[in-house]
Amino acid sequence: MEAAVVVRRTAFFLAYDDSQCEYLTAQETTEAIAGGREVVSATFVTPYPPGFPVLVPGQVINREVLAYMQALDTREIHGYRPDTGYRVFTEAALAEQMTDR
Repeated sequence: MEAAVVVRRTAFFLAYDDSQCEYLTAQETTEAIAGGREVVSATFVTPYPPGFPVLVPGQVINREVLAYMQALDTREIHGYRPDTGYRVFTEAALAEQMTDR
């Protein structure tokens, strides 16, 4: 199992702890992935329309997801804040989850 894979149920509840999360802009997320970091969503990200989640808590964000999000022609994206970006788990939070197993 990869280090950044967090069990969905655990990720859902862990996301309520602000100290375990941070925000990364789309550019920062792209750079983190390019640098080898596994960036894991701490929230649902749901573009509307169509209203289906693109990301769920515990899901690893990859280049394909970022490309899809960038290509969307919608202004309403629940769970994504243009001023701060994606809410993701900190690297320390992910490391802690792996040591708890």
